[in-house]
Formats: sequence, structure tokens, C-alpha cells
Amino acid sequence: THFEYEKESPYGLSFNKGEVFRVVDTLYNGKLGSWLAIRIGKNHQEVERGIIPNKN
Repeated sequence: THFEYEKESPYGLSFNKGEVFRVVDTLYNGKLGSWLAIRIGKNHQEVERGIIPNKN
């Protein structure tokens, strides 16, 4: 990621600049700007799944 974010819902993910995600849905629940993503941790393991915003 290139920005920090504090989650706004229980299904969201907070993150810090520089974290890595794998995006699995770029139009989550038909909502433009909401991505379903999986946080990628050390050793390239999937750590956590949730909603993150799309921000340019």
C-alpha cells in the first residue's frame, strides 16, 4: 500500500504504508472503491482477509 488507513467497519482492515495485499474482488458487494483483499505476511503467507479502500 502507499497510504495508511484505519478501518471503518468490522469487516474492514486497517493497514500501514508498505503492507502487501492480494486483491480478490475490485467491486466488493457492487461498491465502487471497495476491495476484498488478503493481507500477505512474512514468508508470503495469507494472514487476514477483509475490505480495503481503493485510493489513487
